[in-house]
Amino acid sequence: MFFIIFSVNKNKLFASWDSPNFLTSQPHKSVEIQRKIGDHTMHFINLSALILIAYNKDAEGFKQYLASMGITAFTTSILKFSVARYRPNFSNQDSFPSGHSSFAFSGASFIYDRYGPKFGIPFYVLATYVAYSRVVAKRHHITDVLTGAAISIAMTKLFVTPYNFKIGKTNVQVIGTPTIGNQYFGITLTARF
Repeated sequence: MFFIIFSVNKNKLFASWDSPNFLTSQPHKSVEIQRKIGDHTMHFINLSALILIAYNKDAEGFKQYLASMGITAFTTSILKFSVARYRPNFSNQDSFPSGHSSFAFSGASFIYDRYGPKFGIPFYVLATYVAYSRVVAKRHHITDVLTGAAISIAMTKLFVTPYNFKIGKTNVQVIGTPTIGNQYFGITLTARF
């Protein structure tokens, strides 16, 4: 048995469906694991972009990465605030567009456009998994993840140019330092160019 739920937000009608116990039940463990893998995959994609930039000593690529990622983040945030669409699990109104999809596809499309399909296609596959994990976990509607992907790909097309492997390398250095605490872990990146 399933319910169809209608909600009104800023004079817009939304419909969603779920099982009868959707408000009280926790996500299945496998779904939660997929969501966490998707979260880490999003970070892995962007860390990989920074590693490629550092390896190629690509100062211009670093500037382009920051520009495309910054405008993607700004656009995604403005739309989240303006639209205020409920998530499929009704936990809050931050559904549209998907920030995880925006950032995953921003990194993947940067790698694709800057360093070519040989490097970029595997990261597009990973970014697609991030989007999939957000939908399966009921954190986003399909249109949320598709819009997040479209925003990031469009911003990358505006700011990123292909890297010329024949010209040589510019002087850029990225240093990663592991950060570990009682309840967190991560990496701090420092860039010099």
